[in-house]
Amino acid sequence: LDYAASVLPQYFSYFMNHPQEAQLYGRTLQHPANQQAIANRAYANRGGNGDIASGDGYKFRGRGLFQLTHRGGYRKFSVWHKENSNHWPQDANTDFETAPDLVAEIKYTVRSACYFWVKNTLYTMADAGASPADIDNISKVINPGLFQGTPNVKKQENINARRSSFKELYDWGGLE
Repeated sequence: LDYAASVLPQYFSYFMNHPQEAQLYGRTLQHPANQQAIANRAYANRGGNGDIASGDGYKFRGRGLFQLTHRGGYRKFSVWHKENSNHWPQDANTDFETAPDLVAEIKYTVRSACYFWVKNTLYTMADAGASPADIDNISKVINPGLFQGTPNVKKQENINARRSSFKELYDWGGLE
């Protein structure tokens, strides 16, 4: 959430519609980014979050390997976690909606990634191959915002970085 003021409108429609707030809350030479204000605005009224004043945007900001976000995402992860608690009975009643910071702990970070991978059947997409299109198909599920709205240089840089990172792992042979 440490976004420069100039890029906030490229990533979040809220700041596209409120450019003066992008300057106010985004990182500039005069001040650091106000990450709490950015999250509360960018994620307000999305995915089960309340409005800006609720603070849900920051409370349910991205955590974990796949950046679990939104109140609804934390709620769904809690349900899945409980349904699979035969693997971790001591954690069966963990509620990530009431304790979202837990997702930053390594065991829950990994479990949230497994939840996301299984819930979205990303394993079937991964089995399709390693072409840029295959990588993009998985990226579209993980971060659909990169592929929505008006294409821009920052989004394309991010997409290219994902492709490059995957290619390095694939060529190394660490995914076989």
